[in-house]
Order: sequence, then structure tokens, then C-alpha cells
Amino acid sequence: MSQQEFCFQQEKHPLLVLDTHHASEQDYQVLLRLSVLQCKQLMIRLNACRSLNLNDYYISGKTVCWYLWAALVSSRSLSLTKILPEPVFVCYYRPLERNQLRAQNYNKLMQCLGGRSKLINVSQLNRNALLQYVELSQPISATTEALTRHPVQTYAFGIRLCANRRIEIFAPFGLKSVLQMQFTPNPLVVDPATYRKEKLQYLTAFRDD
Repeated sequence: MSQQEFCFQQEKHPLLVLDTHHASEQDYQVLLRLSVLQCKQLMIRLNACRSLNLNDYYISGKTVCWYLWAALVSSRSLSLTKILPEPVFVCYYRPLERNQLRAQNYNKLMQCLGGRSKLINVSQLNRNALLQYVELSQPISATTEALTRHPVQTYAFGIRLCANRRIEIFAPFGLKSVLQMQFTPNPLVVDPATYRKEKLQYLTAFRDD
């Protein structure tokens, strides 16, 4: 399925045209890229992150989900007043990073985004908490490895902006749960307490029941 096949009216969110019975993973990837391109806030953050020249960086899946889901909820005319503001999680891999360089990058990111942001050097995550969640038994060797270990499978992905302006997606578990707003646990990470906490936050923000 091509991007042209996903043409939609300007006021209609891309995710609302999704045919869940016939969509393939390639379709989900196309839809996610279109949705990100439609989200001004995410594009600003992608450009800001790219300007930092971070090694092996990704904007975390949780950040992407909350921006896209908020837009989807808005397009369905549901209340946005209960959606909590979330930090922008930016993960990158730089084993020998100096504190001064990290501070410079953080200040630059804050200047670009003008809001709460968290820069996470995953090379420094050994037995420390990953995205304030799970403890690791072995050191992280790449950003993608860190993203895969998120306790919530729906959040276990990332996006970044490449040199050719193409949005690169890392999604080891696929994107179906992301684009269908399905909240699922990560079978590779057993952390019931964190999962319950994240699910409650999700339900409070995005379910109108």
C-alpha cells in the first residue's frame, strides 16, 4: 500500500482510515510516518534531536504514542482535558560522553523544545533504571536494545529523522498495538508493578469510559 492510497481529508486523522482487517505491517509503517508528519509537535522534536548529532538516537515509543493518541482522541471529539503532559524521552548511545557535552546537548534540546525533556544515554544504563522502570542484568550495547526492553510492549519502539528527511522506525514488535491504541505487556520484561502504573496512566488519559 502506497502513501498515495492513504490520502485523506485535511480534518481527518490518518489513523481513522485504517482498515484493521486487511492492514499489513507495511501499512502500519506508512500510516505511522504519515501521522508523524501530520504532528507538528513531533516533527519539531525530531528536527531538534537531529540537530544535536546524537549517536544512535531515537525518540522513545511512549513519547510518539502520547502525541499520536492525543491527536486521535482530539479528532474523535473526546475530551483532552484529562490527558497528562508527558516528557519527551530521547534515547541515544554514547559510551564515552563527557558531562559537559551532555549538559550542552540537554540545554540545546530544552531551548528547541521549550518544555520537559529527558535525554537518556543508554550506554550508561547497567543496573540503573531504564526510563525509570526496569533493572537490567547486562549492560546496554545499543539504543535499539534499550527500547526493546520497555516493560510495555506498545511503547517498545522508536523513531528518528534520517539525513534524507525520512522518518526511520525501529519497531521489533510491530506497530499494530500502537496504531490501534492497544496497551500490551512486553513478554521479554516481567515488571507487573510498572505495567499496572503505565496502564492506569494510559486509561486515565485516553479512555472516555
